[in-house]
Amino acid sequence: MDFTDINSVQDLLNKNNEEDVITSEEMLIESLTDAIYKEEPAIAQGVVIHLLETLATFHQSAMTDYLQKGETMKAMCWTGDNIRLITALNLIKDIQL
Repeated sequence: MDFTDINSVQDLLNKNNEEDVITSEEMLIESLTDAIYKEEPAIAQGVVIHLLETLATFHQSAMTDYLQKGETMKAMCWTGDNIRLITALNLIKDIQL
């Protein structure tokens, strides 16, 4: 929560109410994942692994594209995110169900 605009108790209450609103993106995510929660935990783990692998592949392509264009700083940003994705992927794969 960003507290820079909070000057009174009412401001805080208003801010809390704003954050309770579910966005259309959150609704979509919930509707897509509802079926997964009804399955065994290994199914959810497999879905997460697939999503992380797909995101990592996307990031690797972006890294390559930016390097070929000579945009090293952008490639480095994508590389950092890709490292985090690979780390998350390895952590999820290590979970024993």
